[in-house]
Amino acid sequence: MNPSRTSGYAPHIPFRWLSTFVSTLALLAVGTLSAQFPKSDPPRSWKTAEGAAFNATLMEFDGKAAVLRMPTGQRAQAALEKLSAADRRTSRNGRNDSPSRW
Repeated sequence: MNPSRTSGYAPHIPFRWLSTFVSTLALLAVGTLSAQFPKSDPPRSWKTAEGAAFNATLMEFDGKAAVLRMPTGQRAQAALEKLSAADRRTSRNGRNDSPSRW
């Protein structure tokens, strides 16, 4: 005799499904929170060799060009000679600090 039919208890399948669903949601939430990208520096003001200002975050520097992340999220590559003297120093040091903080 099946106790679920005579005792008024609901079958265990919906509870198992609910338990699996809640567990899956919890794992997704924890996975999403723990897989956050490392915090990057905030954008700072840069200048071109011609004096035009723009905001960006230094992502990489290979010795010849700086890879910058623009406020829109796009990545841009700037040849070292296209940057101001102060920003060339910043790129070479691999830091996103303002030149005035050196």
